[in-house]
Amino acid sequence: MDNDHLLILIEKYLNGEATAAEKKWLENWYASFDNSADWLREGTAAAAEITAELKQSLHGRLAGAAQLRAVNKQVFLLRRKRRLLWAAAIVMLLGSSALLYRLLMPAGVMETIVAGAVPRTVTLPDGSVARLQEGSSIRYEKKFRGNQREVFLEGGAQFDVTTHTHPFVVTSAQLSTRVLGTVFTILAYPGTDSISITVLEGKVQVSKQRHIIGTLGADDRLVYNIPTGAVAQYHIQNQEIQCNNQTLQEIMALLEQWYGYTIQANDTTILQERYTGSLNRNETMEEMLTILCEVNHINYEVDKKNKRIVLTRK
Repeated sequence: MDNDHLLILIEKYLNGEATAAEKKWLENWYASFDNSADWLREGTAAAAEITAELKQSLHGRLAGAAQLRAVNKQVFLLRRKRRLLWAAAIVMLLGSSALLYRLLMPAGVMETIVAGAVPRTVTLPDGSVARLQEGSSIRYEKKFRGNQREVFLEGGAQFDVTTHTHPFVVTSAQLSTRVLGTVFTILAYPGTDSISITVLEGKVQVSKQRHIIGTLGADDRLVYNIPTGAVAQYHIQNQEIQCNNQTLQEIMALLEQWYGYTIQANDTTILQERYTGSLNRNETMEEMLTILCEVNHINYEVDKKNKRIVLTRK
């Protein structure tokens, strides 16, 4: 897990919004400091002290989040110096100066929005709009500063970005997507093997660790395989795209864009089913759903009044 998503996960834990699996992962990550900090303890005594402070502080945050949220401003300021130490230790352990900057930002500067069981629309400080899919979260500064507008995404979202001289950057898992003004969708759900980016309007640049891996225009799509690092990029021609072992989660996100419906599943494993074949936008939504659902032994119900589709197992 990269540092951006680690911060989102910690915040979800503290807010009581983390799933059982996320809690387990974070607790295992915390326990790993006993091993990962060995090289620090073998260095200076100060480094060992910082690491010990990190464990103590993190344990306090995880075990007593409710009490910490009630601490007044004066106590927060008194603890500020020690927070600098354990934040620095995290940086040494994870190797990210950007993480240090974000950990030490004043309270209230960052905003985290989580979409629960239903999608959620978020208006960002610059007027851009993010439409979060269910179970997704987004983290951003309450007021964009510096020479770029940056948000951190976990899950799926469509972005309608306002034009501005400062670029708009979405960091999702291992990739960063950079734009000036456009409409595009990113799917980067935890536990999946791929990240997909689809551009509806405008142009975006996708990079990994500052290395550009693709430039997309309207109707272009990029799929990044996380385990292998392979990149596939293709253009949607004549309203048709070819799906090569794509998850239903990725495909349903595309159908949501095409037809304006919200698609939900009563079993999250449904969205991990896969499909290989073509999709043509000239077909009706029902025709596409029938094909996708028959192949994967799934039922679907259409609520035209609320523009919602629910997928269930047969």
